[in-house]
Parts: sequence; structure tokens; C-alpha cells
Amino acid sequence: MTFARIGKSAFKKLFCIGETTGRYLCHRCIREASTRFYAVDTDRCKTAPLKGADGQTLHCLMCDEDYEVERRPCRIEGCEGDVISVDEYRGADTCHTCGREQKDE
Repeated sequence: MTFARIGKSAFKKLFCIGETTGRYLCHRCIREASTRFYAVDTDRCKTAPLKGADGQTLHCLMCDEDYEVERRPCRIEGCEGDVISVDEYRGADTCHTCGREQKDE
């Protein structure tokens, strides 16, 4: 079953968030799902909504982990993301919208 086939009320009951709630990439899940033979489609694999009123924590629905984030603009041209945290695998600040490292341009 895909998310596209789940109705709005069933989606909310299953995941405790609305279907249209913004979701972001979970760096851990993306890393673990990617192999040398398969690259994850980051546009379709956003599994982590912001948690709480302050917007400083992501909660991934797949791995059930919380991640502290900073709300600041992504440095990658064309990305409108503003949810950044340290990717534990890369050891670098990474955007949860586009999945790219925040390198100085």
C-alpha cells in the first residue's frame, strides 16, 4: 500500500499527523536505505515531520528517532529549506529538505 492510496483520516490515524503536514528527510534512514545499487528518491522519502511548537525537533516516522535541528536557510541555490542538522554519517550540517551538505560557497 502506498501513501497515495491512504485516505486523509486513515493517514492521520496511522501516523498521528495530517497528510499535508510538512515532512523532511531523515538523514539516518536515507543513508541506511541507499546502497551502491540503489539511490533513494529524496523527493518521495520525506518521513520526518517537525515535532512540537518550537520547530526545533524532527521525529522520523520510520526509525522513530528524534533529531534536534536548527531553523536557518539552506545554502544550496534553489533550495527553500530551513531545517538543518548535523548528519551523523557525514559529520556535516545537512539540509533536511534537499539532503545536501551546507558548505561555504
